[in-house]
Amino acid sequence: MEQLASYSGMPGNDAGREFAPGNRMFLSTVPAGPGERRLALTLMLVSVAAFLVAVPFAKREWPVIWAFIPTYESALVVTDSITSMLLFGQFYSLRSQRLLALACGYLFTAGMTVAHALSFPGLFAPGGLIGAGPQSTAWIYMFWHAGFPLFVIAYALLKGERIDDGPLARMLEIAPRRAILLCAAIVLALVLGFAAFATAGRAMLPDLLHDGRFTPVYRVAIALVWATSLAAFLVLLRYGTRSTLDMWLRVVLCAWMIDIALAAMLNHGRFDLGFYVGRIYGLISASFVLVVLLVESGMLYARLAALTRRDLQERMRVKELEHLGLLSAGIQAAREEEQKRIARELHDDLGQRLTAIKIDLTMFEADLQDRAMSPELRAQAQSMQSLIDETVTSVRRIAAGLRPVALDDLGLVPALEWLARDFETRYGIPVLLDFPTGEPSFNSGASTAVFRIVQEALTNVARHAQATQVHVQATLVDDAWRVIVADNGRGIAADAPRKDTSFGLLGIRERVRLLNGTAAIETAPGQGLRLTVDLPLAAVSDDSPA
Repeated sequence: MEQLASYSGMPGNDAGREFAPGNRMFLSTVPAGPGERRLALTLMLVSVAAFLVAVPFAKREWPVIWAFIPTYESALVVTDSITSMLLFGQFYSLRSQRLLALACGYLFTAGMTVAHALSFPGLFAPGGLIGAGPQSTAWIYMFWHAGFPLFVIAYALLKGERIDDGPLARMLEIAPRRAILLCAAIVLALVLGFAAFATAGRAMLPDLLHDGRFTPVYRVAIALVWATSLAAFLVLLRYGTRSTLDMWLRVVLCAWMIDIALAAMLNHGRFDLGFYVGRIYGLISASFVLVVLLVESGMLYARLAALTRRDLQERMRVKELEHLGLLSAGIQAAREEEQKRIARELHDDLGQRLTAIKIDLTMFEADLQDRAMSPELRAQAQSMQSLIDETVTSVRRIAAGLRPVALDDLGLVPALEWLARDFETRYGIPVLLDFPTGEPSFNSGASTAVFRIVQEALTNVARHAQATQVHVQATLVDDAWRVIVADNGRGIAADAPRKDTSFGLLGIRERVRLLNGTAAIETAPGQGLRLTVDLPLAAVSDDSPA
């Protein structure tokens, strides 16, 4: 069944990294599923059944149809050539020596099919072309049908995907095109050699046909050819893999043996029923297998297209997130700037005006004391003094909450010291600050982010922790600043349901993300909570963008 070349078009299989996740787009590396295995077994059983039905009629005489041979062998050349090119393409992707051997087998089959057609007597010339004699076509058939199974045996026995060392390994890995051209040249040289041996060297070969009938030598030769095909089937069954390609190769070899049996073993000679049925059966089988593999290949490429679409969607989502991140950073920067402006106005403008009012009220109260001032008026003046003092304190607290002046005027560490004192004053929880000597060289944006992170963490402690002490620490670890806020409160169970927003973590993580940092929480019931933030130096150093 010279045609079965068609079955493969599929990628190569490699025993070395067989079925690796990165190679799942190739049928030579995709494991055959249960449905595919059932289909392959069904095809082989149907092939055997059809063979058994055709055996009793194989020797029946049939009219000579000269158009049959060129039509049939042209189809074989096309299918085998396409299969070979597809396998060479898969070899180029996977650098699999097994695929290279199988691709060469298909190329050999296509070349021998051409030689067989050119030498066939009466097809293009009474005695055939290329100097063929009466026995040339039969010997070319033997070389052809014995050669392909040998390539399949090589395919099955080549275990490693790549040759470990040596010039051939370097050629396969570094120059796959050169390897393909070299192997193709060797295969074509073999084809020419066998064709020349069967034509120019025909005197050295015994006769296979006599008056169009098979001789005893022919029977022995074709039996050896059939045995070679059986050996290839058994070797592939024993040493092959679970890939889809290997499974269909077994179907092909089964049909290949049936083709040889009907068209060249159990019939009388050329142009009897077995001659036609065997070749027609083989061509149909090959075409069917090729269609199955192409359909599966189409399904794989459809899957690849779906993965590509998902990848593009993911990339678009990442770009949108990056855009939203930039937008968020811009909004956050604008908010900080607006809070800074409002805090300045509250501290400088409104604070000064309230101070001026207090001075005026003090002078007014002193002036009234020189006169006879009623106790009610004196009490009212003192109440106004207290109210103004409370208002000044509230304004300063609000301004500091919006943007502590110390952060802009003195730097991060003084601002955190103010934050710690204010927190301790409000909630009665001591805060231990542990910063390296000297002011960390943070840019403005990073200083603001660290201040807000600590501020939000302390707010969480006040709301949820029931702690009696908080430790805020900053250290330089490798190429990142590590800020740790740890309390000795009640902690949280690891499996306790909670939302990031319920503990103020959403804002912290967003600030950390904008600086390309990481945030982690360690907690356990009764052991407090520890927030660890790592900020890369490249994002927080004073020469990076604010």
